[in-house]
Amino acid sequence: MKARDFLDQLRHEEIVAAIRVAELRTSGELRVFISRKEVEDAVAAAQGEFLRLGMEKTSERNGV
Repeated sequence: MKARDFLDQLRHEEIVAAIRVAELRTSGELRVFISRKEVEDAVAAAQGEFLRLGMEKTSERNGV
């Protein structure tokens, strides 16, 4: 499936609402990243995005 087709099927408002609810229940700051390309090592890719997005620099250092 192409990235655009996948993204078009997402229910953006529901995802945003779910993230907001989750953030209200924790001190953590949540972000969602969807890669346009397939990655071999999802954990390594996630760690790279975490750093690229500056999530290690959140005010309470509790980004997820």
